[in-house]
Amino acid sequence: MRPWQKYILGEIAESDFLDSIETVEDVTSKEKIVGRIIKADVINYRWMGRVKNGVYGKEPPGFYGDLKSIYEKMEFKDLVLLLKIKDIILNQR
Repeated sequence: MRPWQKYILGEIAESDFLDSIETVEDVTSKEKIVGRIIKADVINYRWMGRVKNGVYGKEPPGFYGDLKSIYEKMEFKDLVLLLKIKDIILNQR
């Protein structure tokens, strides 16, 4: 299991994770994290449509691509922290 996975699962502390992050250069993992974050954003967008209008909303054209271009510019450790926050939010609905 990779350090970011252990961090997300709460098996290692944030300080241990941040110490190990400098050695992690797995592009595939970063792409998977970006995909999970975007999926969480799409779920939240659709959910808010349901809350406001009673039916699930559809995200606007280019939504996925715009988010992907933003998230790909972020550092790996920031993506992991963002993913953790989004997972908490999704689990509270």
